[in-house]
Amino acid sequence: GEAPTVEEISPLEHAKEALMLGLRLGKGVDVREIERRTGLELWLSLEPTLSRLVSQGRLKVIGQRLRAPDLNTLHHLVLQIWDALETTASTRTPG
Repeated sequence: GEAPTVEEISPLEHAKEALMLGLRLGKGVDVREIERRTGLELWLSLEPTLSRLVSQGRLKVIGQRLRAPDLNTLHHLVLQIWDALETTASTRTPG
């Protein structure tokens, strides 16, 4: 058989995957932990979207832990969070 390959992913892609997988858990996902692992500052980028999702009752935020109260809408929730990250990443200028 062939040797397995290792796919390198960007810190942003790592953060997106971690958010998606973590939101599927009953305990949710800790944004600080993802920030620590990726070196990205996610909270400020996400805060407006998270506030909107909380006000719509589609997301619970406890400290910096996110939890999806309804897994039936998880896909749509994740897409909105990913969009917030992508939008922020695309508006950053190299420094």
